Amino acid sequence: AFLLPYFRTRTFVGEDSRLTGGILVDHDNEVFQSSAEETHLDFALRYSNTIGDLGIGLSWFSGTSREPDLFRLFDPHTLSTTPYYALIDQFGVDLQLTTDAWLFKLEAIQRDHSDSQTEDFAAATIGSEYTFVGIFGSVYDLGALVEYSWAQRDQNASSLFQNDIFVGARLVLNDISDSQLLFGFAQDLDESSSHSVFVEAATRLNSKLTATIELRYFDSDDPRDLLFRFRNDSFVQVGLELYF
Repeated sequence: AFLLPYFRTRTFVGEDSRLTGGILVDHDNEVFQSSAEETHLDFALRYSNTIGDLGIGLSWFSGTSREPDLFRLFDPHTLSTTPYYALIDQFGVDLQLTTDAWLFKLEAIQRDHSDSQTEDFAAATIGSEYTFVGIFGSVYDLGALVEYSWAQRDQNASSLFQNDIFVGARLVLNDISDSQLLFGFAQDLDESSSHSVFVEAATRLNSKLTATIELRYFDSDDPRDLLFRFRNDSFVQVGLELYF
């Protein structure tokens, strides 16, 4: 059980930063449904248990949404918006079934708003992963992933994945450097031109230094699609992380 007397509003990237989606967010002038603003008293509950191979989680949250509405106060002339933090009641469930090399997952929410101008909605993601252990007689493990994501608000959803299928794979080398490679492809089932690709890889160079690489590619031809705003934000990022 959680009692939440305060929260910090989200900080968004600036006009010249990557992954803005072409929208400038004025996060210095937030609007709150509650007159208490950040100090509205919020509540949350979570129950979790394991029954055999099935893991179960149930949750409930009541208070100011941590995800601001960026469409309500959007100015199409300046392509800028002011975040609006609504009061919500959100119920959630997450299930995970582990059996042999298979892993099945479900995450779903129902979000209700006390503000009649904001639409209530449900959303869910269901997926599975199968791990091939010791592929080709090696010590490497290969996991095949598939997920389907759905949001009730369809094109009005704040998520990129309102009716999308994702396929991917995770390669684990099981070496002393903890080398891993994760890659995937997501396709919008409503718009054939809307898809994205990502690749993430990491390996330890020594006891303190880790090398990483990340690739994100976005593509969409439909201006009504959320992903369309990120079509020029594809990138490759290489990094070195020092631990001390």
